[in-house]
Amino acid sequence: MRLLLLTITLFGIGATAAIIWIVANIDPTASSPLVFIVFVGFLFCATLVDLAMLLYLMRTKLRGKQMIDRRWYLVTSLRMAFFVALFLALITTLAILKLVSLFNMVGVILVVSLFAVWMYLGKR
Repeated sequence: MRLLLLTITLFGIGATAAIIWIVANIDPTASSPLVFIVFVGFLFCATLVDLAMLLYLMRTKLRGKQMIDRRWYLVTSLRMAFFVALFLALITTLAILKLVSLFNMVGVILVVSLFAVWMYLGKR
């Protein structure tokens, strides 16, 4: 479990460092579309991992010394963070393509929320 948490944390730090490097060193007017795809991918990964670790640490530290299943907390934290990261990646993609409108925002919110409902309730 410690090795898994360490690997996830290092992956999140690497994705965050890659985002910082892309923002600081790459000129968006002269770069190829591949840079934007990589940026959105790193943004998704960094948001997923950083938010999942934050949720996991908050949930396990607030419980104190009670008997808890830490693996279950990790899995549910990753699930919750996945939907936030997916929403952020879709909105970032729309912003890069300059397609942000009220209709598209409502569409992204509906897609992510319906996918979340299907993931939690539809499989049973």
